Amino acid sequence: MYFAMNYEQLTAKGMHPGQMPMLNLLARRGGMSQREIARELHVKPPSVAVSIRRLENAGLVVRAADGKDQRISRISLSPKGEKMLEDIQGIFEQNDKLLFRGFNETEECLLRRFLIQIIENMADVQSGQIGMEMEGIKDKC
Repeated sequence: MYFAMNYEQLTAKGMHPGQMPMLNLLARRGGMSQREIARELHVKPPSVAVSIRRLENAGLVVRAADGKDQRISRISLSPKGEKMLEDIQGIFEQNDKLLFRGFNETEECLLRRFLIQIIENMADVQSGQIGMEMEGIKDKC
């Protein structure tokens, strides 16, 4: 439900959720090449090229030639992109307030801690570090 709400709000602003990591990255470290963006976001360069083209067509990013190597384009947020990111972050903050309504600060911190632990556990499973420990968990259920 939370994802669906965010998705609907993003699409109403003309954004796709998959573009948000790139906008956030460019806000932090503007002036990146397509190759650097692909490496940082762990996506394939053709995917980055498509996203950049769409964001550029929407006026959210700009390209500039690298000062040292004219073969490289540096991608940065445009002023419109900065405003869009600011608006979307405001929407997400409001959504988070709604999500945690009725929780006191301690409960919210505990929930976040539990969710972080779950994510870390899943990362261990994916990397193969759990193995035999999972058998013990199955026996308890």
